[in-house]
Amino acid sequence: MEFGIRLIKENVTTIIPAKIGTWRIWHSLRIVITTITITVYP
Repeated sequence: MEFGIRLIKENVTTIIPAKIGTWRIWHSLRIVITTITITVYP
């Protein structure tokens, strides 16, 4: 499960910013994703 989330995170890290192209938005999303990951896996 943790590996699956890590794999999804890798894909999101590479694909989403390329499509959005806005690092400010991505930075906000990245903080949210990291927070959720820390909350789910303390």
